[in-house]
Amino acid sequence: MLDKELDKLFQQYACLQKSAISRKPAECGHHIIPKRYKLTRWITGNCYPCTLQEHILIREGKIKVEVSDTLQRLKQANFKNYLLQQGITEEEFMMKQKQILTREIEELK
Repeated sequence: MLDKELDKLFQQYACLQKSAISRKPAECGHHIIPKRYKLTRWITGNCYPCTLQEHILIREGKIKVEVSDTLQRLKQANFKNYLLQQGITEEEFMMKQKQILTREIEELK
C-alpha cells in the first residue's frame, strides 16, 4: 500500500518540474533505473521529468537517458543487504523515502 503512495508522490514530484528534454511542463517522471529496483525506485535522482510523448520515445529507445555513476552503483546494490547495513526495515526505508519526497514536493511548490 505504501509503495503505491510513494509511486504517486514520485510522479507528483516529476510533474512539478519542466521536462528535462523540451523544458515544457512535465507530465510524468521516467524511472531511469527501472521500478523493480526498490533501492532507487523512489529517489529523486532516479526521476527524469518528461512529457508523455517524450516518455514514449524514451521507452521505445529513441531518446537515451544517461545513468549517473551513483544510480548505477545503487542498481548493483542488494536491497536486503542495504537494509541490514542500515539497520532498518523495508517499511522504515519506505517511510524515509516518503518524508524525502514530501519535503522535495513542498520545496517545488
